[in-house]
Amino acid sequence: MKLKMRFLSAVLATALAVGLLTTGVSAAGFSRNRTYTPGQFTDVGTNVWYASSVKDAYELGLMSGRSNTTFAPAGMFTVAEALTVAARLHNIYHGGNGTIPTTSSDWRQNAANYCISNGIIQKDQFDNYGRNATRAEMAAIVAAALPDSAWNAINNVKELPDVSASTDSSAAIFKLYNAGVLGGSDNYGLFQPYACITRAEVAAIAARCADPTQRKILNLLPLSQRQAPEITDASHKMSNGLMVFRDSGTKLYGYIDGAGAKRIPAKYADARDFSYGYAPVYADRKWGLIDTSGKLAVPASYSSMTDMGYGVFAAKDSNGWAIVVNGVLQTKSIYYEIKTNGVYIFGRCKPSSSYAYDIYDMTGAKLGHFDGEISWKTGSPLLAVKSGNKWALAVGRKAVTDYLYDSIVLYENATLAQLKTGSMRALGGENGVVPGCDLGDRSIYYDINGGYALTWDDATGKNLVVDATGWTSEPFDNVLSWGSARVEDNSDKGVVFAYGYGMEVIDTATGKVYTPVEQYHDNNKPKYALMEDGTCYLGDGTRCTEFTLCGDNACATFRVNGKYGLVRKDEQFDTQIVVQPVCSSEEEAKTAYGYYKIDKENGKPVVTYGNEASGFSADQGIHYYKNNIYYDEIKAVGEDYYACRYNTTWYLVHA
Repeated sequence: MKLKMRFLSAVLATALAVGLLTTGVSAAGFSRNRTYTPGQFTDVGTNVWYASSVKDAYELGLMSGRSNTTFAPAGMFTVAEALTVAARLHNIYHGGNGTIPTTSSDWRQNAANYCISNGIIQKDQFDNYGRNATRAEMAAIVAAALPDSAWNAINNVKELPDVSASTDSSAAIFKLYNAGVLGGSDNYGLFQPYACITRAEVAAIAARCADPTQRKILNLLPLSQRQAPEITDASHKMSNGLMVFRDSGTKLYGYIDGAGAKRIPAKYADARDFSYGYAPVYADRKWGLIDTSGKLAVPASYSSMTDMGYGVFAAKDSNGWAIVVNGVLQTKSIYYEIKTNGVYIFGRCKPSSSYAYDIYDMTGAKLGHFDGEISWKTGSPLLAVKSGNKWALAVGRKAVTDYLYDSIVLYENATLAQLKTGSMRALGGENGVVPGCDLGDRSIYYDINGGYALTWDDATGKNLVVDATGWTSEPFDNVLSWGSARVEDNSDKGVVFAYGYGMEVIDTATGKVYTPVEQYHDNNKPKYALMEDGTCYLGDGTRCTEFTLCGDNACATFRVNGKYGLVRKDEQFDTQIVVQPVCSSEEEAKTAYGYYKIDKENGKPVVTYGNEASGFSADQGIHYYKNNIYYDEIKAVGEDYYACRYNTTWYLVHA
């Protein structure tokens, strides 16, 4: 699953015309149980904008320092830290003392488990608890930590420069703006949803969540007065709320925000896009790594700095490659090659003539060493490891099967794998061979997705779905061919799809198999399955009690637990959810619907909004025309931003 603001910066304090809320709203359960002494944190001055917020967040028991003497106000805030603050808010609000139950040896998992069990986040909502949290993610987590009754609306914010219906967590963002918890970083309320959030900004948010008397009444300027800022080119992407620009005079590179303001000065000979809160920069003929405040996280002393994804970078000098995780150098330059699959980081110890790997988790902690060849897939905790001419299945450093197999087939984001010897196949998982699925037990495993496999049962001549425990669904007909058979794991919503020539819906709680009366799928994934009782399963596993095509056939509304959402429909009926089921009516879901794509109109590039090729108008605060003339070129540059060229000048606009 592909889920961002300058929350209350110094700019907010001076640029926004805001009034302090003085209504006597009480916050359930919150009290000051610690005393903050001025100067307690040596890096928090008495006159900085966030000083009172740090004091309040500390005294309310919501945040502590990085150490006994430092707070690190400009430091990045991780997903795990965001979940910890949310857990404390929720716990105290509901009568607790802010203590998070110990359910794991890992404090990050403790916070995640609390938030999952209390409905603040969904299981597997985040790919890595150790990575930096975006501002949109922080807004979503905080908004879900307290009930709707805690977010009394004191503002009426309906539009923001860089938040639309398609922005991640837009409903939560507007909820917190209207509650006076967020205010933006310019006169128009610029949010920067995909930027990483700092500890100082979180302190301000936490204090305002717990103490409504600190929330802000906003007087934002209308977006119609906001002009699209000029940018130098469209070769870079907006990422983490920042985009590379080049100074026309010095020819050096820096970074601007979504309003076009220069956030990091142009002082680098080269600069790359941000990723997970960090960006490679080139200075003095060497590469280093900076965070979103411009602070050098890894010194500029490397000949190469490669973004591996997931917050992992590989840094190279004359001695080899080093591993960097979340802006911290984890190893010396000792490797010939570095790879990651999003679950492990692999440091290759020997050149291509032989194999030897050190294995790390995604925080940079070393798990162990393997001598021999290793195979992996993105997002899967399973590894195929080789000794001699045979393969075994492993998890981390530990082999969970014997070295028995001629080959092992791994799958992306899956916790099952096919183990092959000759013409026989077995099914393996994180605990070894799946019960009832050893060599010779079943002749075919059509497909594996997530934690489920689609297989053929020789005894009954029917199909089955099986998981890592050996659980099987009811047998079902509709024999599927090897080339087209698929299984789709939506078990977090209680359903698995099996499809090929036809499609079946499997209840993961009971194993019961249902055949839709109407269905659509292609060879990549299911689109929808309409059941005899009128319910409908969308391709992501969402069960709807109502499913209605819109009049223009471009989309369909659906209802879940009395709330409406909307799916976008193409000529093949791709049921991608574009509005989550949070609306009170079908009309509200349609109104919230907005997606953006570059198209052509009268031979010129335009941006299509929603279902109409009407472009952007001034009352949306974004200029679709320059002096009523079409832009000459439009490029998507990430995070719902577009670079639009008129003659030789580029403008940065947001959807």
